[in-house]
Amino acid sequence: MKHRPVPQRQRRVWRISPDAPLGKFVDPDEGPPKVTEPQERYEPGWRQSSFDLAYGLEVREETDTVPGDFMDELFNRPAK
Repeated sequence: MKHRPVPQRQRRVWRISPDAPLGKFVDPDEGPPKVTEPQERYEPGWRQSSFDLAYGLEVREETDTVPGDFMDELFNRPAK
C-alpha cells in the first residue's frame, strides 16, 4: 500500500498595511510590502468654515421635540 504525499500547507499571515487598512492575508515568503508615498488629503479647516458661514451655509433648526414625560420615562430610574 502506497502512502499519498501530504500536501504542504501554505502559511498565512494577517497583515495590516496602508493598502489594506482593515488587513488581509499575505504570503510571508513574498517579502516586505512595497512602500508607497502617503497621499495628501485635503481636510477643511477654519478657512472653509469661515467661507461657509460668510457665503451661504444653510442652517436649519427642526422644531420637533420629544415630550418631557416620555423623556423622563426613558431616562429616569424608577424610585426605590
